[in-house]
Amino acid sequence: MSHVDELAALLRIHLSGLPHDCAPRIRVQHGSGHNLAICELWIDRRDATPTLWSGAHAAQKPPTPAKVCDLPPGVGRPMRMVEQAIKKAGMTFATTDLGLRAAWRRLESENPFPEEPDSFELAILVPDSRRGAGPASRRGPAMTPAG
Repeated sequence: MSHVDELAALLRIHLSGLPHDCAPRIRVQHGSGHNLAICELWIDRRDATPTLWSGAHAAQKPPTPAKVCDLPPGVGRPMRMVEQAIKKAGMTFATTDLGLRAAWRRLESENPFPEEPDSFELAILVPDSRRGAGPASRRGPAMTPAG
């Protein structure tokens, strides 16, 4: 089984039955070159309990990020391989305006040391057929099929 197949299988397992109030993301960090030193699955869990402020106005609490698991098949591989695995798992992700590349977002480092490797995340759109029961929620930025 190839690394793409292994990563796709892990994504299908961990994202099957995902509640509607979760926004999954892949977080990666480069090693010394283009290959990844860290590859992880995270979710942004949205709390449906409104926070009341000033009378009738209500606002949602901000999403709470939570690490789901490490994704070992992605370590030592380039970001493009992670993109291929997402597609192979039957999921999509946001792309750049021309649709040529995945819309990876650079994460701001809290580490003051400049030698810290760059970290990125990619939001994944999980089809409703793979999600569990739960209230529908905001899905974030518009997602287009990758490919």
